[in-house]
Amino acid sequence: MEKHISLLGSSIVACFMSGAVYAQSSMIPLSDYFDRPEDRIDLSYPLVRCAGLFMGYNNYGGQTFGDEVSGQFTLNATKFLTAAAVLRRNKAMEVGNEVFELGVYAEEALVNARAISELYADRMRLNYAKFGEAFGNDQMINDDTDVCSVALAPIAADINESGSTSDSKRNDTETGSSGQETHNLVDNAIIFVEGFNQIWSNNNSVALDILPKLYAPDVDFYGNNWSRQQVMAEKEEFALRWPERTYTFRADKQASYCNASGSCVVKGEIDWYAHSPARGKTSRGTAESTIGLQQVGELFAIVREDGKVSKRN
Repeated sequence: MEKHISLLGSSIVACFMSGAVYAQSSMIPLSDYFDRPEDRIDLSYPLVRCAGLFMGYNNYGGQTFGDEVSGQFTLNATKFLTAAAVLRRNKAMEVGNEVFELGVYAEEALVNARAISELYADRMRLNYAKFGEAFGNDQMINDDTDVCSVALAPIAADINESGSTSDSKRNDTETGSSGQETHNLVDNAIIFVEGFNQIWSNNNSVALDILPKLYAPDVDFYGNNWSRQQVMAEKEEFALRWPERTYTFRADKQASYCNASGSCVVKGEIDWYAHSPARGKTSRGTAESTIGLQQVGELFAIVREDGKVSKRN
């Protein structure tokens, strides 16, 4: 833990030595966070903040960024969320609190990052309304992006690679290194599915722009062998019928798994809320969810989507 305090602090100082003037904001510049006394610094916050930043770019920009850039934003957010979850679990171990599976801390971090992403996205919208540019001349957003990309991304990668927890060491002993790699892959797969549901909960312009990037060319979609285009046609029809949606995913860590080839199955439950202002209709309930993933480089692609409604409210 001391290693990460040193790395985080020194990286921020090295990245930003000058006292910049920032636009008024509901958030302090990320580089200023480390001016606090050490006992008031939550080491996971800068990582969650970075995840929220990259999610905020996607929430605001959508199709304007293109597939490659938007996909990189999603990947960056996932890496920062995973690292934040590792630090939070480490902290629980250090202070003697009850320790949960990594996915529990990742879900908590995702909730925090969602709130942060909306602050960034709202700032970008206000910038565009005032100045005609969402972030080009916004010093805080640009500096935060530099902090995350230059100073904190290598630290997040180090945290994710090392794990540095007694729980990880125990798993290495019990299952071997290949077993630990698979264990970590499950955590990343769960974070991906949580992010997928968060994207689907966004407005239609954002959701329908990003979702095609997450599916494989061919998908087992509720028992049908469909192309990505067929899946998106179905999604678009649903989105137009229910333009306001909130989907909250709760992973079943024990039932989720990955194999050595990077093929994963993530299971859990989704609490959903869908509303159509035009039709005056609302639908809500809980559904069982199964998402099949295939690792492609550092990303995942959805190769299967299935589930069934278990309760309607």
